Amino acid sequence: MGLRVFYPEISTFYRDVQSGQIEETLPLDAIEAIVKGVKDHTPSVFETSVQAAIEGSAETGEPVPHPTGSGYLPADTGQPIPPRDPLGEVDQHKASDFTFAGAVNGLWKAFLQGERIHKAVEGWKSAGKTLKPHVNDILDWLNRFLGPDGGGPPTPQQ
Repeated sequence: MGLRVFYPEISTFYRDVQSGQIEETLPLDAIEAIVKGVKDHTPSVFETSVQAAIEGSAETGEPVPHPTGSGYLPADTGQPIPPRDPLGEVDQHKASDFTFAGAVNGLWKAFLQGERIHKAVEGWKSAGKTLKPHVNDILDWLNRFLGPDGGGPPTPQQ
C-alpha cells in the first residue's frame, strides 16, 4: 500500500480489475496458443525477454490470504497488523487474466509495427545506400569539429 505513492499504476490496475465488466475468464486454449506461438517464434521474431514476459503473465497467481483474516496470528502479540487495503480486495483470477490480456495487447501492437517495418525494408535499404556516403562525410566533419573527446556519433561501417 505504501508503494502506491510512488507507483500509481498499481492503484490504476486495482481499479481497472475491480471495475471490469467481464465476468468470464480468458479462454485457456487461447492463452496456451499465444504462449506456444511466441515460444515457437523466439528468437526469430521475438526476443527471449518477450517469451519470458508472456509466459510469466500467463501464470495464475495463488490468492494471498489477508493477515487480518481468520486463522492469522502474529508471531508477536505486540506486532502491528496491517490494515485492510483501502482499495479493497482484488480477484486474483481477474487480475491474472487482465495482466495477460494487457501483455498480449502490447505484444500485438508491437507485432503490427514490425509488419509495417518489414514492408518498408526495401525503402530503408535504398535510403541507406543513398545517404551512407554523405552521412560519413558529415559525421567525420562533426567528429573533427567536436574533437577527440567530444563524443561525436559513430560513422556508418564501410
